[in-house]
Amino acid sequence: MEWMMSLWLILIAFTLHFTRHGIIFPFIPLLAEEMGAGPTMIGIIVGSFSLIAVFLSIPLGGLVDRYGVKRLLVFGVFCNVVNAAILIQTDTVLLLIIAQGISGIAFLRPIYELPFCRFYCAVRV
Repeated sequence: MEWMMSLWLILIAFTLHFTRHGIIFPFIPLLAEEMGAGPTMIGIIVGSFSLIAVFLSIPLGGLVDRYGVKRLLVFGVFCNVVNAAILIQTDTVLLLIIAQGISGIAFLRPIYELPFCRFYCAVRV
């Protein structure tokens, strides 16, 4: 029954994370435009989210193996909180790029997929 509690916690964390991301992400280009960013800069701001994820996914996958899933899930939550705090107070395009980069770190798949892979393998065996 302990695995059931873990599953529910992971599902709640996933739901909150993806809901927050899905609500905020579409407004990032509008916020950038309001700050005076042109089309190219808006593309850089939106793209910084994915670029960070591309360059850090393999190193963070190694950190998952080294430090464990729970620590990096907490790190992902911390990155989401920092991202939200920056977005609330941002008034420059540079801060918006930094916030998107932190959001890209928090959104990395090795951090969030590994618990489900391990859970699935444990239940099937």
